[in-house]
Amino acid sequence: MAFSVVTVSDQDDFITKLETFLSANGWTTELTATADGTGFRLHMSITGTSTAFGGTSTDLHFAFRSSFGENIFGITISGVSGTNTNGCSIVGSDGFSGIGDAWDAQTPNPSQLPGVEGGASRMHQSFLTPGQRVLFFQTLDPTQVVVVNEFEPGKYNWMMFGEVRKVSAFTGGQVHGASWSFESNQIWFGVSQREFFNFYRRTATRRNSSLRIDDALRVQKWLAPEVSGVQSVIRGMSFIGGRGGYLQANTPNTFDGTPILFPFHIYQTVAANLRQPTGYVDHFRSVNIRDLDPETILTLGTEDWQVFPWREKKAVQSGDDNTGTGIEPGFAVKRTP
Repeated sequence: MAFSVVTVSDQDDFITKLETFLSANGWTTELTATADGTGFRLHMSITGTSTAFGGTSTDLHFAFRSSFGENIFGITISGVSGTNTNGCSIVGSDGFSGIGDAWDAQTPNPSQLPGVEGGASRMHQSFLTPGQRVLFFQTLDPTQVVVVNEFEPGKYNWMMFGEVRKVSAFTGGQVHGASWSFESNQIWFGVSQREFFNFYRRTATRRNSSLRIDDALRVQKWLAPEVSGVQSVIRGMSFIGGRGGYLQANTPNTFDGTPILFPFHIYQTVAANLRQPTGYVDHFRSVNIRDLDPETILTLGTEDWQVFPWREKKAVQSGDDNTGTGIEPGFAVKRTP
């Protein structure tokens, strides 16, 4: 496992320090931080460590792009007033095809859909002022990297990439996600977005998490989060919150009202209202931080976990219980084995 805390001066400095952290922890640089548009692009890879169900490990390829108020996807989304990005975006693929291809179009099978803002994860509104803190975490078996950015005092963004712990046999398992944002001046914090693999997305092309899956039957590329009311596509979702708070409502705990450090499980839709589990992100988990301060370290047995708010603590948002007696969504990242 690896852990590091750095400060960054801007988006490009973040890309450079991300490359330094990954290179020091087993990743291969396919393309070092290179100027692209207003920012840098970076391509990194590593052989995954998950061999669940007798399968072979998967090569993980991820592309990163910093930007300064740039529409890096070159499109406008219907109903969205702006698509410029400040921060860092990430796209996955099955390989690295070279600098001749766009950062988000590496072949084969990039998670980014051509011509839409569909498969990239964006850690948005980050690194806009010098001196912001960034925490890097990496765990193995399976390989998972979590990046946490304190973009204002007490306010956090996150980005995760790596592989899921599989609970069924399929090819793939690469996954990436980041703090949700709608447009250039927003960070969305609706009830549906307090999950790694959110159960709802605004339109068919806007999502912020993707899972690579090829089960040879239904899904052969990247699994997208669910779209409300759309039944014609294969979708995924995580089942900790959602309408009615399925797990929160049915797994009470005297510590905080929800399971302590509950992993983000990902399901794929196989038919209307029928879903089958694919895997879970086990080193990046949900936790209620009502009674915890941001960045508190919890020790459970031999493991240390560091907790963060799902953006900021005690933020008054629609659907929140801010009476001091309810759920305050947060996440925890594993620091030590």
